[in-house]
Amino acid sequence: MQTVNKTTAALLETLTKDMAPGDSAKIDNAGGAFMALHVDCIAPSFYRLAHYFTQNGDLMSDPEVIFWRSPLADEPGFGPAKAWVPTEIIMHATGYRRVAVNFDENNQPESFAPRVARDLASFCNAWVKNIKRQQNIKVSRKAGDAPKRAPELKTTAAPMFRADALGQMAMVF
Repeated sequence: MQTVNKTTAALLETLTKDMAPGDSAKIDNAGGAFMALHVDCIAPSFYRLAHYFTQNGDLMSDPEVIFWRSPLADEPGFGPAKAWVPTEIIMHATGYRRVAVNFDENNQPESFAPRVARDLASFCNAWVKNIKRQQNIKVSRKAGDAPKRAPELKTTAAPMFRADALGQMAMVF
């Protein structure tokens, strides 16, 4: 699986510290010059970061990214720097949605799409860099231990399409 870089992981650790499912936070240190950042813990080990705006009375994300924090983050020798996996991105205004990691009924990773995962991790690293600057967020990084490899997962061969609740086609991996 593709994880984010150390800088992004450090910011995610800072933003989600002590969050439990159902907790949320809004960060708006830019005085309205930039979109506020919304951080939500949507399930154990799953977090959502998003910018939102209103269009025709509807709340729209620009973007919304779901992250999974691997339980390996707390194991000696692994560390949080290699634990944050971006799993999905949604941009409501354009109908864009990509899923990099699929989870089973126990919320354990089941399969992933390597190309989508690489693209999503790259986007998240750049996006978080911008968020840090725009919202003036300070993060102290600790030197991590040597990374341990995450377990290998089966990859999906080709994307599938499925209609969502509104009848729009979405690519599913």
